[in-house]
Amino acid sequence: MPKVQVFEELRQYVRFDQGSESILRAFLPAAEPHFPRLAIEFYDRIREHEDAHAVFADEAQIVRLQRSMLAWLTRILSGPWDAAYIAQSVAIGQVHVRVGVPPRFVCSAMNLLRVGLTLIAEETHGKDDRLFAAIHQVLDLELATMIESYCVNFTRSVRSQAENEQAELTRSLELSERHYQQAVELAGMIVIGLDGDGLVRLFNAEAERTTGYVREDVEGKAFLSFFVDEDEHPRLSKLLNAALEGPDDVRRSNFEIRIRSKRRRWLAASVSTGLASGLATIIMAQDVTEARQLAEKSARAEKLAAVGTLAAGLAHEIRNPLNGAHLHLAYLRRELVKQHADADILGAVSVVGDEIQRLSKLVTDFLQFARPRPFETKRVSLSEVVRRVERLLQRRDGVLVVADLPVDELVVDGDADQLEQLVLNLATNAVEALSETSNALVTLRLRRTPRHALLEVEDNGPGLSNSDAPIFDAFFTTKSGGTGLGLSIVHRIAQDHGGTVEVNSIPGRTVFATRLPLPLGES
Repeated sequence: MPKVQVFEELRQYVRFDQGSESILRAFLPAAEPHFPRLAIEFYDRIREHEDAHAVFADEAQIVRLQRSMLAWLTRILSGPWDAAYIAQSVAIGQVHVRVGVPPRFVCSAMNLLRVGLTLIAEETHGKDDRLFAAIHQVLDLELATMIESYCVNFTRSVRSQAENEQAELTRSLELSERHYQQAVELAGMIVIGLDGDGLVRLFNAEAERTTGYVREDVEGKAFLSFFVDEDEHPRLSKLLNAALEGPDDVRRSNFEIRIRSKRRRWLAASVSTGLASGLATIIMAQDVTEARQLAEKSARAEKLAAVGTLAAGLAHEIRNPLNGAHLHLAYLRRELVKQHADADILGAVSVVGDEIQRLSKLVTDFLQFARPRPFETKRVSLSEVVRRVERLLQRRDGVLVVADLPVDELVVDGDADQLEQLVLNLATNAVEALSETSNALVTLRLRRTPRHALLEVEDNGPGLSNSDAPIFDAFFTTKSGGTGLGLSIVHRIAQDHGGTVEVNSIPGRTVFATRLPLPLGES
């Protein structure tokens, strides 16, 4: 049945008429100021649920969708409810199918908006039953149209899949059975089979679980183009070709793939010649992302332990001579002043004194890094921590510092002073990186994900000169006069709180992202 005819049938069913249209148009001016709040609350609710949140690539995508939601809310209250309107509603449903939004969240989300718009109507118009009915009618139309789109696309996908599978079974039922038997035998490992053109022909359950794609999503797609960054194509193409040339050999390699959520996973893979006709190459792999991250954390922890051992001896051996030198230098300066010594000589004495003070500060910072005080764990409002740092920096050195916070306070378990030091170190680094940037801006952004609080410190500076530089290692610095301890302290604080800190940098945008676990019962 044509979409317009279906829509008109639904209009009659829910009694959505010209009177309902007039009521909604009259309600729009009162409701529109509340739309930004509704959009924020809508996506804050999504952040609480793992399956719903997983379909989004990053925070920038959520911001774009919030803007689109404002236009959608205006459209459903203003109309016109014609063929173009229907086409847009159908397109929204198709987008939900394409990005993998579970249908249950579409229904739940519509109910969230239904409650929100009804409350706004009650606040602005009182108990107006006709207005309430019009809101329910138009939202029922939207939901029915989107669900209809889901059904049509699902039916089309099932029909296409059934036709393809029937043709495949007709050509070679035995071959298909052998493919699936092989996948079952290798359960627990990612198994991907490629044909002679490098197209995916086998994709087992573990591959689906790791990547978020189902077999129908990837079958017939070029493995390298679909999963692997272009700069890695030559190396992996050579690896796949070598497996074809040496059927008795197994080639091993580690490489990174893109998964459905746009995140990346590291695989430790073995590549060999396919065991069945139609499969030229078999890739068997394990996801080693967490093991790789753990190894990196362990390496940093070993470095910190070594620094801590060294600190005890250095502090004693350096501080005493520095104190003695400072006292004797003060005595020498007094004597030179009494003897009316030349100004150049007094200036040289002052320079030596300043350098001794700088060395003393370095020793103090070093001890703070290597032997941090024990922290007191309690509930801490990260929102308030970010606000304090924003007030402290405000517009420093010509750089505008702004906070972007969620509607609700975001709390974690931790030490307030150390968490403030973490935010302040990251923000100060960002400000210093913008010394030669016009329209310099630092954004302190706080968001929640299903299991973590996400703190992002973003600047619009030139970015890191080398994205692979060991910036979290002690004493690594690119700043003249820097001690190289600021980011090491940030990493240690995040690690002490059970969190992580990562950096993503390109010219014009550098983001340090810190993830801290939410308290038990909050995630």
